[in-house]
Amino acid sequence: MCIRDSFHSVLRSCSARRIVRMAGRKLMSDEPLVSIIIPCYKMGAYIGEALASVGRQTYAHWEIIAVDDCGPEDGTREAVEAFAARHSDHRVKLLLLAENKGVSGARNAGAAAAKGEFLAFLDSDDVWRANHLECHLSEHRSAETEIVSTSRAEFFFGDDPSIVSGEWGYSAWEKSIFPRSLALRNVIVPSTVILPAEQFQKVGGFDEDRAMTHTEDWDLWVRLVEHGMEFRFLEQFSVLYRRHEGGATADRVAMRRRVEAFASKNHVKLFADLGLSAWQLSTRVDALEARLNWLQRNPLIRLLSFFQGLIGRDKKDHTGGRRQN
Repeated sequence: MCIRDSFHSVLRSCSARRIVRMAGRKLMSDEPLVSIIIPCYKMGAYIGEALASVGRQTYAHWEIIAVDDCGPEDGTREAVEAFAARHSDHRVKLLLLAENKGVSGARNAGAAAAKGEFLAFLDSDDVWRANHLECHLSEHRSAETEIVSTSRAEFFFGDDPSIVSGEWGYSAWEKSIFPRSLALRNVIVPSTVILPAEQFQKVGGFDEDRAMTHTEDWDLWVRLVEHGMEFRFLEQFSVLYRRHEGGATADRVAMRRRVEAFASKNHVKLFADLGLSAWQLSTRVDALEARLNWLQRNPLIRLLSFFQGLIGRDKKDHTGGRRQN
């Protein structure tokens, strides 16, 4: 082959690749852009997995806004920059906050910098399955009005997302009475949620009051309901939710204070029907469970149970195991 033919062959090859890239960009531009908000604070060990799960998405029109909440040097910046280099056809932005604002402030800062029609939240220690964005966007396309979509989650402990410990989310009956079930408890993980960016801004985003930490998502769902947004519960398991032994949500005393801060906010529309009576009932159940656990551990109760068992066996021996009339 002569030099001229080789030159033209290379040109044709380059043109073909350029056409493919342009076609891909055109295809993506026809789909709504999803802005993925990732708050980062002391999660350098895990954020690489979270980012990699975004890179595997079957829905390709996304951008990432990762927000470093004035955390220590833990590899977060390097992980985001390396991911951005591998996905140069996507907008991957790292925001560096000058002061720690907490998870709510970090998410709000990310949402303010977002350019997408939809917002998707991904905590830096969680992982998405490859169909996460696609199944959500399919639900939004089929909806006649704007909605909040939330998919099902499985939870795991430690470093291996493939070892799933169980399911996380509302039961069937709780979904059937939603949003009243929000008065009982919140099990909607932010990493499972996608919603219109405009609606997020209209309700004011996440409450940045530090007293609301770890209940800020619960508070947002309530305000979205009050705003008239419909929640759609997807059947797909598309999120792997990492739980940490000894984490903040494992501290029952601290969580009680935070839940009380949440309950003290005046969510009249939600609580008017089921209301605080449901909250008080659930609190009473918690107290009864704690009392029962104490009784089961009490040495005196255990001793009485032992003697009761002996008496029962003695009666059985005297009656020959026959039922008394």
